[in-house]
Amino acid sequence: MRTTTNRATLAATVLLTVGLIAPASPATAVAGTPAADQQTTVSYAQSANSEQAVTDRRRRWRGFTIAGTLEDKSLRPRRIEIDQRRGPDRRVTVRSWTKIYRNGDRVGLRALREGDRVYVKGMRKNGVRYALKIWAQS
Repeated sequence: MRTTTNRATLAATVLLTVGLIAPASPATAVAGTPAADQQTTVSYAQSANSEQAVTDRRRRWRGFTIAGTLEDKSLRPRRIEIDQRRGPDRRVTVRSWTKIYRNGDRVGLRALREGDRVYVKGMRKNGVRYALKIWAQS
């Protein structure tokens, strides 16, 4: 009894191994042509939805950079207003995950002073500007 199950297991193992090792020939292979000339190409057409997804992804990311002078800082809500040399003043929301540096040291929002030169890098979502990093110099 035991010999029968061992033989069946061995036979199944051999069949599976040969099936995995044996090279698969393409269905369109022509007899007599070398294997190097038989190339299988896979092509796909991009649908309108995939192009739309790429465009939407680009539209979603709204990064910005602002350089100017810190004009106003409010702790509640956590927001700063930056006076640019050119253009209107910009209001930026500062979140808890925003990294703030002043004179090279990592600080909190309270350490920023009005009149500091600032460089803000952030993202805009739903019309609100969120600061990712703020570099300030007195």
